[in-house]
Amino acid sequence: MRIASLIAGLSLLGLCGPARAQGCEAPDAFEPNDACAAATALVAGSHVGLTVQGAAAAGGVDADHYAVNVASGNVLLVDAFFSNASGDVDLELFGDPACTQLVDASYSQTDDEHVEFVNDTGLPVALVLVVRGYGPSFACNDYDLLVAIVPDPCVGLLPDAAEDDDVCSTAAPLYGGLTSGLNVSASDPDWRHITLDGGATLALELRFTHAEGDLDLRLWGGCPTTGLVPLATSESETDDEFMGFGNSGDLPVDLWIEVYVWAGSSSSCNDYELFADLDGGAPAIPVCFGDGTGGVGCPCGNLGAAGEGCANSTGSGAVLSATGTRVFANDDLVLHVSGARPNQPGMALQGGALVPQPFRDGILCLGPPTERIELIFLDEAGAATTSVSIATEGGIAGPGTTAWYQAWFRDPQFSVCGTGSNLSQALQVDWN
Repeated sequence: MRIASLIAGLSLLGLCGPARAQGCEAPDAFEPNDACAAATALVAGSHVGLTVQGAAAAGGVDADHYAVNVASGNVLLVDAFFSNASGDVDLELFGDPACTQLVDASYSQTDDEHVEFVNDTGLPVALVLVVRGYGPSFACNDYDLLVAIVPDPCVGLLPDAAEDDDVCSTAAPLYGGLTSGLNVSASDPDWRHITLDGGATLALELRFTHAEGDLDLRLWGGCPTTGLVPLATSESETDDEFMGFGNSGDLPVDLWIEVYVWAGSSSSCNDYELFADLDGGAPAIPVCFGDGTGGVGCPCGNLGAAGEGCANSTGSGAVLSATGTRVFANDDLVLHVSGARPNQPGMALQGGALVPQPFRDGILCLGPPTERIELIFLDEAGAATTSVSIATEGGIAGPGTTAWYQAWFRDPQFSVCGTGSNLSQALQVDWN
């Protein structure tokens, strides 16, 4: 529950309502409280039948001053109820007895005004509330005050699953898709880090309820230092924030995302969800080649060309490639085999480690645990494509998992080393 909810709850109790008309020139029960030094004590509750005089009053300006003490960990909420048609009343809240440190103010030109103060200082704070009439034509007006001092809902906020991510150097990884159950406070911002592939784009949505605390976003190209400015910001005063970034280069770039509470927020904390949409970039990294560069030679010296598996009976090595993304939430990764023996069956495999060793006519790159992803059938060009969910069939636990993939296929009759089967090179997928 946030501060907006607390205010709504007080309204339901019937404590809020319009001021009752009375002779507004008459002093109320709190007088004399005409200056900060003469501020009268104000306690929580409903205070009705109050009056304030302004420049056009017979007795001159007579603003009202109230002293309010707020313990650490509490929130002060003050509402003034009046009819603006009878005179515009404003509220000011000062953080010191001399009324020099303005901490909140409400200067609307409508009925009623509201100010509040969150005491997260660790010490009691003595505040002064000032009620004054606005403009040279203001004579006087009646008003009621509703004062609430309630526990700060942000005190004792439990850490979310991404903590400790309070500074750039301990940023939690940013994964594609929706991350729920997050919270942030003014004294505890949240940081995320992602390495964005060349040619990839990132679109971010920070989802929250503005009335329960105003959150904002910044995107950084490095941990903030003197002179470094954000790559992008999103600082609206509505629900949710949106931000996008595209890596137009060929090389990966490191990005840091800062989620923080705006300094003028009505609440010093809020809950949120973060949705990251990743598109483009390389879904997988080719590894474990049969071209003599991987440290493990092909079984009978049957090297393939650069980037291929060991040579098969076609005279070249098979290649495994990928399309889609490595975003676990997208579940759109597709594996493609080319350059294998035509019109033969094969198998798409997944490994939990990279452990290259000679196997049949090729190099088996995958270490345990291994999974059979899908039985595939090579066409007349020696090509095939997977059709199942790679993440589901491979039992991928979620973002942050790294797995390796390879194609194993039959190569009978003309097998180079005479074992009857061969393999492509491998792919490494760092699931996001």
